[in-house]
Amino acid sequence: MRTSRKFIAIAAACLTYGLATVAFGQYYPPPPPPILPQIYSPYPNPYQQVPMGLRCATPYGVCFMSAAGPVGTACTCVTQQGYIPGQIYP
Repeated sequence: MRTSRKFIAIAAACLTYGLATVAFGQYYPPPPPPILPQIYSPYPNPYQQVPMGLRCATPYGVCFMSAAGPVGTACTCVTQQGYIPGQIYP
């Protein structure tokens, strides 16, 4: 009987002083997911217009092309020494 009274007295003291709330777990919401940088998509947007160019720039000069191509793609200029690789610019 003495142990049950002692237990009740301890339980009452814990409830009175708020120590019982320490024993219970508290819910903490999970942290928000990290904000990731926008990843470049390898697939072009079909609704976005790509700038086109008619000139091919090489280390040796510029030549004009017969058809327009997307800016930044590879091209070649024909010279007396042969084909010289370059890049299309506007």
